[in-house]
Amino acid sequence: ELLASMYDASLDQLRPHSWVFAPYPYRSYLQNWQGHYFSAYGPRLHSRYFSSEPGPEQPRLQYPSLEMFGFTSPWRIRSIYRSGAPSPAMLKRNQPLVADARAPMPPPPPPSASAEIALMEKDSAQAPPPAPPTRPVPPPLRTNLQETAFFMPKLVTDEQGRTALRFTSPEALTRWKLQLFAHTPALAYGYRELEVVTQKELMIQPNAPRFLREGDRLAFTAKVSNLSGQALPCVARLELLDAATRQPLDKAYGLQPEQSLTVAADSTYSLSWMLDVPYGATGALIYRVTVESESFSDGEENVLPVLSSRTLVTETLPLQVRGGQQRRFELQPLSKAAGRQGVSHQRLTLEITTNPAWLAVKALPYLLEDGHESTTQLMDRYYANSLSTHIVGKFPRLRTVFDAWKSSADALKSPLLTNEELKSALLAETPWVLDAASESEQRERIATLFDLNRLSKEQQQALEQLLRRQQPDGGFAWYPGGPESWYISQYVVEKIAHLSQLGAADWERNPQAQQLVEKALGFIDRQFVRHYEELQRAEKRTDEPQLSPLVLHYLYTRSFFPSQRAGYADHAAWQYFLGQAEKYWLRLGIYEQGMAALALHRAGREAAARRILASLRERAQRSEELGLYWKQPAGWHWYELPIETQSLMIELFGTLEAPEAELDELRLWLLKNKETNRWETTKATASAVYALLLGGSSWLEESQPLAISFPQAPAALYEAPLAAARQSAEAGSGYFRLQWAASDSLPLLASVSLSNPNKVVAFGGLYWQSLQPIDQVERSMAGPFSVSRSLFKSVDTPAGKVLEPLGEGSPLQPGDRLVVRLVVRSDREMSYVHLKDLRGSGLEPVEKRSGYRWEGGLSYYLSTTDLAANFFIDYLPKGTFVLEYPLQVVHRGSFSSGLASLQSFYAPAFSSHSQ
Repeated sequence: ELLASMYDASLDQLRPHSWVFAPYPYRSYLQNWQGHYFSAYGPRLHSRYFSSEPGPEQPRLQYPSLEMFGFTSPWRIRSIYRSGAPSPAMLKRNQPLVADARAPMPPPPPPSASAEIALMEKDSAQAPPPAPPTRPVPPPLRTNLQETAFFMPKLVTDEQGRTALRFTSPEALTRWKLQLFAHTPALAYGYRELEVVTQKELMIQPNAPRFLREGDRLAFTAKVSNLSGQALPCVARLELLDAATRQPLDKAYGLQPEQSLTVAADSTYSLSWMLDVPYGATGALIYRVTVESESFSDGEENVLPVLSSRTLVTETLPLQVRGGQQRRFELQPLSKAAGRQGVSHQRLTLEITTNPAWLAVKALPYLLEDGHESTTQLMDRYYANSLSTHIVGKFPRLRTVFDAWKSSADALKSPLLTNEELKSALLAETPWVLDAASESEQRERIATLFDLNRLSKEQQQALEQLLRRQQPDGGFAWYPGGPESWYISQYVVEKIAHLSQLGAADWERNPQAQQLVEKALGFIDRQFVRHYEELQRAEKRTDEPQLSPLVLHYLYTRSFFPSQRAGYADHAAWQYFLGQAEKYWLRLGIYEQGMAALALHRAGREAAARRILASLRERAQRSEELGLYWKQPAGWHWYELPIETQSLMIELFGTLEAPEAELDELRLWLLKNKETNRWETTKATASAVYALLLGGSSWLEESQPLAISFPQAPAALYEAPLAAARQSAEAGSGYFRLQWAASDSLPLLASVSLSNPNKVVAFGGLYWQSLQPIDQVERSMAGPFSVSRSLFKSVDTPAGKVLEPLGEGSPLQPGDRLVVRLVVRSDREMSYVHLKDLRGSGLEPVEKRSGYRWEGGLSYYLSTTDLAANFFIDYLPKGTFVLEYPLQVVHRGSFSSGLASLQSFYAPAFSSHSQ
């Protein structure tokens, strides 16, 4: 059998590609002595292909250290074992199969005659040229320029087993990489890489841009090559045709189509044509380049897109009005657009969510996810079922809301799937398609979540699974079979305590739950005492801080169970660590201080708890839009996560009887975070839902519509459409959307007034989309985040590369390297942010491969297209981030460099763009 592939060798510059065939299972054992430590580490087993035979077991030997005086790795002993291997003759014929077990397999060598395989190598040199024609013929136009030569070539085999490949080659003038692999039924095999060149005596190869834009002035370049062995006087032509009508466009583009030249023997000649792209010339353009001499000719034809010099600009204004408040907002770019030349209105959209507290309820099904059977997720499943049972029983109105959601086409969609027309890229073009589908599936389980029969059954099943997970000593492992974990065991107890606090479950009346809690309390008590005793044995000074996050978590969790602490409060360990918390709380993080304050309060040390609360209140950030929150360094530990921290602060302030207005400010931050983020963990979702329901359901019960008016517009322009939109408002959240089509009257709607009769905050957005000349677009400055864009020229100096700012009229030449610097600023955390940076037609991306990158503290997926660079940012933390990427100047001319736009896919009201 023979396998063949042939592709343009230039693709290997993007990513090298070769076939690797290693069919024989093998084992390699290394006896490796490291001189510096003088210890035997082997034999270690290194397997690429496994056999069924077990390898020999070798003890690890430890030797005293030996001074080697700088000499290392004096020798190595290797032995190679193979199982299921071919005959010794075959091994000898195809060696070396394995050069070193640590190195990758080399490609197989060409087979010898005894391998019974012969690969016929067709000479890649061209056949002798035909006799020169007596008169010029019209140049043939090459149009098949694909980069793979064939998919299934026709293979013809003769009696000797020689195979010929017959196919029609693409018409690109280039070098091709041909790979051939063949084998016999006995698995004798051969592999060969060959080079094939497609060329002509006289060739013209254009260097076309990826696109043109209205108003561009650009030098269209080409290269003429002469391989005939003699100087050739030639005529080169560039023709431009309308792709739809095939009408010539040379005059419209100011093109002088014909050039005379003489190309010396075995040399190349560069030529160019200046093009002035007229306005109104958008669409597809056919370019046709030809070269003719007396005896030879060549030509190529291809299609080139011509883009509008105007770009779709989305200006957004986030709207937010607190309970009992009236506010007026103005979308200034829209109000300034009245009478502006070159601006074409597309649409205006108003989006309102009357009660965003329901967004947290929509996150509840996430707690039921079955993706991983960890103990924490099993606990979260029990938590969600218990909480759902409680919600349905206590708030009958919720049933009406859930039934309405089931009958709505959009109520349970992921925010990533909504407002598609307002986003700067199609969801299908992003790496977030599966995330959108996953979240929609979770939300659609709302109906299942609140089925009382199912809830009771699954609640009991989850509890029984937890009991089976619990070890005889009361502890829990993260996954079955693992070691008991102090933290995981405390997490289970903590969530049961939260359910008890909410009145969602009474573990003392459920024998199974009571058994679980009491055994788990015994386990964490023993871990706590053991930790204390180890500190005492270590003879550390007892007046130094010995608090760890795990100890504080124990104090917090244990404080929920005062009746189960009879006689335990006098234990030395309990008193010692409470004293530590009282003395050293200033050295703790925000989350740790919250746990310490709650533990101290429940232990009767009220003064210390109040001091911590007063300090937290002093250090809190207060924002009209975001509410009350804390700045803290980003971290990945369980006690450094923002959602969990804010949720604990709500519990602390509520427990210590802070004013209700202050608690509303704390809840506001959670809701604003949910507006722009998908809570990615069951732990965060469980914490947030607990915090929002801790003070009762008053926020969920608010449902009065907002009073909305447009002070500068006549009532006839908005009252009837607004009334119709309200009829389709989503149950619970009150969400609705209203859209006005393109009209010169849209600037009258730039100012909107909102009055909120409810206690809970309401938010939404106003979006204006228009087509504007790229060079006239101004940077948008309003909103919670922004992007600025600057260009630099990379210059080589004796001190290294230096970036020089690119100013107006800065001279550039083909070959120059540019660096685009994008500065992104955000005043809050956001999920699913898309940054798109347009490119000028005379520039070429240096990095062409898509993939994830890490730069400046930010992780993103970079996708390079013909038109732009797209940065897909899964998570944008609060702060300022600088992203840079290189471009190459390829064409001479004058052209727009585009602009950068930034948008939250989860909440499109948050967007920005550069100048």
